[in-house]
Amino acid sequence: MRPMLKKTLMLTSLLFVIHSSASAADAAKPAETPPDPRAPFSAAMFPLIEKTQQAMAESMAPIESPLADVLVDKTKKLLADKVVYQHLVDMAYERSKIDDVSEEPEHYAKQALAAFNASLRLTPGVMGRAALINRAKLLSQVSDYYSKNKPSMCRYIPADFSMVMSVDSPWVAGVEEDVFNQALDDETDAIKRMLAGTLPYGVNDSDAQMVFAKFAGEWLGGLDADTRYRIGLAKTNGNYCLLWKYMFKDFANMSEAYPRSSDKVLRPVLTMMSRGWLDSGLWSYEVAPTRPQSSEAEPDEEGAP
Repeated sequence: MRPMLKKTLMLTSLLFVIHSSASAADAAKPAETPPDPRAPFSAAMFPLIEKTQQAMAESMAPIESPLADVLVDKTKKLLADKVVYQHLVDMAYERSKIDDVSEEPEHYAKQALAAFNASLRLTPGVMGRAALINRAKLLSQVSDYYSKNKPSMCRYIPADFSMVMSVDSPWVAGVEEDVFNQALDDETDAIKRMLAGTLPYGVNDSDAQMVFAKFAGEWLGGLDADTRYRIGLAKTNGNYCLLWKYMFKDFANMSEAYPRSSDKVLRPVLTMMSRGWLDSGLWSYEVAPTRPQSSEAEPDEEGAP
């Protein structure tokens, strides 16, 4: 073999070996993981959740009830749940993609957390009958609390009623522990169910108003004279709390005896989008605040002003 050809073959073989070794080394290196586009949103979400928890803990601290601590603790655990936290981060990321603008991640993290908070009012739409009955019991007790402490709040009951993430729930001091704990667990389960993809039950507002008005009329007609007097007197003085107290108490009692009534009456009332603006004045005027002769109770015995 000619010397020149021999040198060329040796050089070619050497280059092949070098190239093969380099390729093998490159293949052995772990592939670089591309940066997670959600990372900035996660970093922005965490301090917002911490601020929410701190605000909630501060507002509940003066309340002399162990249930206040339970509410703060369970809300903290829910927001720290890996599935819930990841959904919040995903929501923030997806909102940024929809806008397609260069807003700071914190802006979208705030939007996601606010949307999550707002969705809590829809949780009755993914609750079963037992949970709805318990929610009615709690609403009755919440109304009773406000009837004695802040009657103006009953203009909004049961509007926007939720427990998780609530920074203003002084009523925990006036409700039964077992009813409260069950309602809190029901709401937590419901919000997780919604995040998993279950859409809340919805009802047309007009239809719900008709259902409510019809039930309310029949319900009022079935009350004893003394109860009608108390409700009428409270309504005259602008205190709707006793109205809600008695109504939701009877909702619960009726639904326990006749479970399907939860679907026909209770669920529509709790899931209508504007449920807090039920115009009780349309039918409660029929409850005349005339004291029945048989009544010996004082007008303010049940908290009426």
